[in-house]
Amino acid sequence: MLLPGWSREEVYYIAERGYRLYQQGRLLEAGILFEGLTVIDPEDAYSRKALAAIHIRLGRPDIAIRHLSTIIAGNRFDADALARRCEALMAAGDVVAAQQDLDTLSKSAAGTESARRLRLSQLLSPALR
Repeated sequence: MLLPGWSREEVYYIAERGYRLYQQGRLLEAGILFEGLTVIDPEDAYSRKALAAIHIRLGRPDIAIRHLSTIIAGNRFDADALARRCEALMAAGDVVAAQQDLDTLSKSAAGTESARRLRLSQLLSPALR
């Protein structure tokens, strides 16, 4: 649900700019744009996933987990959000919660490939053995 006065086209333009900044490694600037978009449209999963990716790269998995948990609260079978939250939880050292997300992801047809990739990273990670 967009705030009054904003169009989908304007939001898309800002998100596109944020993505370009992210690709250039300008994470803080990209984060500012995506934070703004979460104010304009709090239910926009794309902006929250982008923020999560930024915070993971900045070494702030706790903030990434918060954004991804907001998405999952609205759609508990969002495979991409579950996979990213699992990765953020692993980065934060919360192995039990990461395993729960991985189990949920494994049960979802949409999450099968993500679950496979995460299980491989689980096998390779000494913290998860």
